Amino acid sequence: MVIGGTVNENGVLHIRATRVGSESALSQIVRLVESAQMAKAPVQKFADRISKYFVPLVIILSVSTWLAWFLAGKYDGYPKSWIPSSVDSFQLALQFGISVMVIACPCALGLATPTAVMVGTGVGASRGVLIKGGHALESAQKVNCIVFDKTGTLTMGKPVVVTTRLFKSMVLRQFYELVAAAELNSEHPLAKAIVEYAKKFREDEENPRWPEVQDFESITGHGVKAVVHNKKLIVGNKSLMLDEGISVPVDADEILAEAEELAQTGILVSIDGVLSGVVAISDPVKPGAREVISLLKTMKVESKLVTGDNWGTANAIAKEVGISDVIAEAKPEHKAEKVKELQTLGKVVAMVGDGINDSPALVAADVGMAIGAGTDIAIEAADIVLMKSNLEDVVTAIDLSRRTFGRIRLNYFWAFGYNLLGIPIAAGALFPSTGFRLPPWVAGAAMAASSVSVVCSSLLLKNYKRPKKFDNLEIGGIRVNCIVFDKTGTLTIGKPMVVNTWLFKTMVPQEFSELIAAAEGIPIPVEAEKALAETEGQAQTSIRVSIDKELIGVLSVSDPLKPEAPEFVSILKSMNIEKAKPGQKAEKVKELQDLGKVVAMVGVGDGVNDSPALVAVDVGMAIGTGTDIAIEAADIVLMKSSLKDVITAIDLSKKTFRRIHLNYFWALRYNLLGIPIAAGVLFPSTHFCLPPWIAGAAMAASSVSVVCSSLLLKNYRKPKKLNTRDLQGIIVE
Repeated sequence: MVIGGTVNENGVLHIRATRVGSESALSQIVRLVESAQMAKAPVQKFADRISKYFVPLVIILSVSTWLAWFLAGKYDGYPKSWIPSSVDSFQLALQFGISVMVIACPCALGLATPTAVMVGTGVGASRGVLIKGGHALESAQKVNCIVFDKTGTLTMGKPVVVTTRLFKSMVLRQFYELVAAAELNSEHPLAKAIVEYAKKFREDEENPRWPEVQDFESITGHGVKAVVHNKKLIVGNKSLMLDEGISVPVDADEILAEAEELAQTGILVSIDGVLSGVVAISDPVKPGAREVISLLKTMKVESKLVTGDNWGTANAIAKEVGISDVIAEAKPEHKAEKVKELQTLGKVVAMVGDGINDSPALVAADVGMAIGAGTDIAIEAADIVLMKSNLEDVVTAIDLSRRTFGRIRLNYFWAFGYNLLGIPIAAGALFPSTGFRLPPWVAGAAMAASSVSVVCSSLLLKNYKRPKKFDNLEIGGIRVNCIVFDKTGTLTIGKPMVVNTWLFKTMVPQEFSELIAAAEGIPIPVEAEKALAETEGQAQTSIRVSIDKELIGVLSVSDPLKPEAPEFVSILKSMNIEKAKPGQKAEKVKELQDLGKVVAMVGVGDGVNDSPALVAVDVGMAIGTGTDIAIEAADIVLMKSSLKDVITAIDLSKKTFRRIHLNYFWALRYNLLGIPIAAGVLFPSTHFCLPPWIAGAAMAASSVSVVCSSLLLKNYRKPKKLNTRDLQGIIVE
C-alpha cells in the first residue's frame, strides 16, 4: 500500500489509485487532525456549564453594583468627598457598574480548554502521534496501566521463518506451496512471514502464482483453515490443533518447547488431519522496548502483556522487555475481557496494538493506541495512532496529554483567579480605603488581556519537548553527534581507475575486456584468492571475471581517498561528533536511531543507493556531483563535493541558530524594557516622558537592529580548524 504524500526513494513504482482527492490517506490524516482539534474534551463541559450561568450572574452583579453605589450616594452612605469633581454620584455608580460588566471575562473560561487541545493535538501530529480529539487527550493523561500486544507492538513486526521440521515424507517446496497458499489470505504477520519464505522456493518466478484455495477460514488469534489441491490444511497454534481433534506428537511438543525458549513462535501444520510439520518463526524485540517499559514505571504506569502467542514465547519476550504480568494464548475477546477486568479494579487502561485481533481491546480500553503500521481496522478503532510505529511515542502521547491538561488547569486557574480578583476591584472594593477605581476602558483592556493571556499560555505548548528521560533513547533536536558516511564519491574522490589486472587464462586483453561478466557462484582458484587479498590490503576494490563459469581474471580498481578525509574526521571528533561510522545505508541509519544514543544523524552520500539513507536520517547531505535522486532526497547539497563543507554546514547552522537566539533575546528585552518606560514608569521619579514620535522611532530601530544582526551572518568565516590545513591541495587562508 502506498500512502499519498510519500516519496519513492528508489527504483520504478507502478501504482493504482484506490482513492483520490478527499478520500486519499493523506486527506484522511489531515481531516482527522482537523476534527480532533475541534472535538471537545469532557472537561470543556465544565466550562460550558459555568459559562451558561456566568453571563446572567455578571449582569446581575453589574446592575447590583450600580444600584448599591447609586443608593449609597443618594442617601449619604459615603462622604461627598469621595466623589471626584468631574462626576456626580450617579455617574460614579454607573462607572462602577459598567466596569463590572466589562471586566468580567467568560471568554477566558471558554478558551481555556479548546486552545490547549488544538495546540496539543497539533504538536502530537507533528511528532507522528495522531490524537483523535479532546476526549482521547483527557483520558490519556489519566492512564496508569498499559496493556501491550506482542507481535508488531513490542516486537519488530517483521517475523521470519528460521527453522522447519517435517513429520511427513514430502518435498519442502511442496510443503511450503500448500502452506503459503493457505496463509495467503491472512493478514497476520506470521502468515506473511510464511508466504515470504515460500517465495524463496520459487525465485525463478517474478510473481509466483499459488494454488487455488477453497473454504478459507481465518480463526482470529489461532490460525487458518483451507482446502488446497483437495487437501485440508490447518495452520496455527497447538490449541487450534487440539480443538480440531488433531493429536500433537511428542517430537512436535519438544520442537515447540525449544522454539519457545528461544522466544520463537511455533506454527503447526496439519494436512488431511495429520500433523505434518512445525515452522519456527522469530520476531525480534524492538530496540528500546525495555527502556520504554522502564520509563513507564518511573511515570507510575503499569505494563501488561496480552498476546495470542504461546506461553513460552510470551514469557520469554516479557522477560526480555521487563514485563511481569503476562497473559498468553488469548483470543480477541479475552484481550477485551482483560482490559475490562483491569478497569473494574479502578485502573485507567490504555491498549497498544496493531492487528485485527486487537480491535475489541482497543475499543474497550479507556485509550486505544494503534501502531501506524498496523491494520486499518485497528487504526480505526484506536483513539491515538502512533504513525511512526515507535514504542517511544507511547510515552510521548501520555506525557504530552499530561502537559496539555496541566496547561488547561493553569488556564482555568488564571481565568477564575482573574474574575475573582478583577470583579470586586471593578465593583469598587478598594475605593473606600484607597480611592482607587477602575475606569471602564481599563477594565475592557484587562478583559482583552485576560483572553489573550489564555491563548498565549496554550500556544506555549508548541515548545513541548519530550521528557529528559528520553536522553538515553532517542532525542529529537538539531545538534549533530553522529555522521554516517558513504564511501565511493564521498570519502574517496569518486573517480575509480583500473590499476592492475590478473589473468588466469591466456587471452588478448581486448578480448578479456569485451567478455567481462559477473562471477557469482564461480569457484575461486588459489591464485585468485591471493590477488583478492592483495587488492583489499591496498584499499582497492577487486572485480572477479568469469567466462563460461570459469574464473579467468581479477581486476583491481582504486578510488583514492580525498586528501582532506583523515583531517576531516579528526576535526569532527574535536567538535564532539561522537563517531564517524561507515555507511550501511538506511538499515544502519535506522539501527543507530533505534539505539537512541544519537540526537540527529547526517547522511553524506552521492549515489542512488544512498537515497534511502538520505531520506531516513534527520539531515541528509548529498555530494553535488552525485545522482539527481540523491540530491533530491537530501536536505543539504555540497555543491563543491568537498568534505570540508560538511563541517561548514554544521558550523554555519550552529552560528545561524545562535544568531536567531540573540535576535529573540534582543526583541524580548526591548519590549520588556521599552513598554514600561513608554507607560510612564520613570515619570514619578524622573519626570521623563517618552514622546510618541520617539517611541515610534524606537520601534523602527528595534526592527532594523534585528535585520542588521541577521545580516552580520554574511561575514561568516569557516572554523579556524580548517584554515591552516591543506585541503584538496589548496592552502585555505
